Amino acid sequence: MLNLNDITFNKRLGNLIDRGFEMPYVSYCHPLGKIKNNTMRKIIYVVLIVGFIYSCTENQSSINESTTIEKSSPDRYVDIGTHRVHINDFGKGSPVSVFVTGTGGDISQWNRQVHEIDKHTRVFVYDRAGLGKTESYSSDRSLKGMVDELYLTLEKENIKGPIILVAHSMGGAIIRYYQHLYPENVVGMVFIDALGYDFAGRYDDFPEQGIKWSNEIDSMSHVYQGGVKDEMQFLKHRDERRDTFLQIGYPKNIPVKIILSMLGVEGEVGEQYIKKQDSLYSEMAANDPLIDLIKTNKSGHFIHWYEPRLVNETIIDLIKEVRSE
Repeated sequence: MLNLNDITFNKRLGNLIDRGFEMPYVSYCHPLGKIKNNTMRKIIYVVLIVGFIYSCTENQSSINESTTIEKSSPDRYVDIGTHRVHINDFGKGSPVSVFVTGTGGDISQWNRQVHEIDKHTRVFVYDRAGLGKTESYSSDRSLKGMVDELYLTLEKENIKGPIILVAHSMGGAIIRYYQHLYPENVVGMVFIDALGYDFAGRYDDFPEQGIKWSNEIDSMSHVYQGGVKDEMQFLKHRDERRDTFLQIGYPKNIPVKIILSMLGVEGEVGEQYIKKQDSLYSEMAANDPLIDLIKTNKSGHFIHWYEPRLVNETIIDLIKEVRSE
């Protein structure tokens, strides 16, 4: 019997990828398989979303049922005033590696990383508001709001730096803006097929596709709930993110690792998107010796699931690099 408490939406999605499916995920191109029948694609999409929401609801209900967790426990809650944040805190050492998930993701997304990286240093992972086991609260899900949540959580745990920020997908925008606001805390960054580093925006050349993805989010808005719904809406604000990152630029004084998937959604737009992305990142890496660009054609968007060794070795290399300075 399937236990939805133990299997999140993204893990079920990963199983579909293994079987060779592909469909657009949320509001931007994510390579997730090879479905050619649009009706079948929509059916699977709805099934996955419903399963995701059920899992999130079950995780939220478990908060109230849980007993008080001692502060010394690696799996615990942090009260930041507005709500309690669920965290996992493993290992010892410096710099602290702080992991930030993509859209709607919970702590379990990093299962293939934390118990390898914690052999080398302290590891900190958390669920954002309304996701996993973290409490929901009424707040506009803005980039600044999500960064404030991370900052307050780390502050409560007396983690001020030095830290390495590791992010997947939408989490890239969060760690990029965090580094802008608190540069003194951050000594290195790892972007795993993530938003936030290509600050000029990936979608400027594909406005029609951007509108299509935004409409798909709106059409499913009655299905999303809690933190998932808030984050799906946040993804639509591409122009706002682009303008933000154009204003703040990008860090040039710390080492940055970018792990990039070279697999894309089938069709002309998907091919153009990958070419533009490759060109942008390659140019950035060529002009900045602190940027290390790592490309893979073995994984789609969820590189940290399908190539955990690549991701783990990249993080460990960064830890060693920072310590040697």
